[in-house]
Amino acid sequence: MSVATHGAPVAGRNTPLIFLAVLTVFTLLVVAAGNGSRGDLEAEPDSVLPIPKQNTTSTTTTIVMRVADTKETIRYNLVADVAAGLRNVLGFYRNELDKRGWKEIDEGAILQPDRVQLAFTSPDGPGLLKLGTANGRTTIELGQKLSAAAARSGMVPEPGHAKLISEGLDGVDVSVSIDGQTIKVARDSGERKSSTFTIDLPPGKFPYSLEFAEGPQRGRPIEIATGDTWGITKTLSGELMAQHLY
Repeated sequence: MSVATHGAPVAGRNTPLIFLAVLTVFTLLVVAAGNGSRGDLEAEPDSVLPIPKQNTTSTTTTIVMRVADTKETIRYNLVADVAAGLRNVLGFYRNELDKRGWKEIDEGAILQPDRVQLAFTSPDGPGLLKLGTANGRTTIELGQKLSAAAARSGMVPEPGHAKLISEGLDGVDVSVSIDGQTIKVARDSGERKSSTFTIDLPPGKFPYSLEFAEGPQRGRPIEIATGDTWGITKTLSGELMAQHLY
């Protein structure tokens, strides 16, 4: 399944920018064998991010930015679960990520019996691993940012900040309200005639709304961490949707 949002240049930029989210979804029926030790967990071959073969479900998302005629992959994200203990899954990821040159960061690490959150450095950019438990399984979320590609596509926030962008908002004038700011965005006069904006934000959780000619529309609050970039677009049903891009 693929989702593409097409739009005009971000305010203040001269090149068209499009973000694409490419999702690969696998669903497997697995009968758990053995005791779920690290030795029982094997990695899927040729996967962008490490995935245990024994996973019950997994979804890999690739975020691609298009600037003019160039496509840049800026982020990978994996969501999965597996019928194995959290400690064993943690051992699997420490082993597999070390093979790929990822280095664990002690600062901010969370290591609890039912919850793990670890940040990493990697040759291509920062990574974040989150493990939890649900319905007798270990849940997995693993993300990797590709820093050089993100910088080339203008998706890296200012130091200590986060970024919010949007594409393709009906091709009309719109006002964006978030974090006590209201920003008026005029539609692009080019062929696509879309309303686009980019806003630098401090990290935090923010409700937001967009004011269209027919009235205001609120989106679900979004929680943005330092260094993150999120995008807002409209779904085919007309609802606002926020997506973690970088």
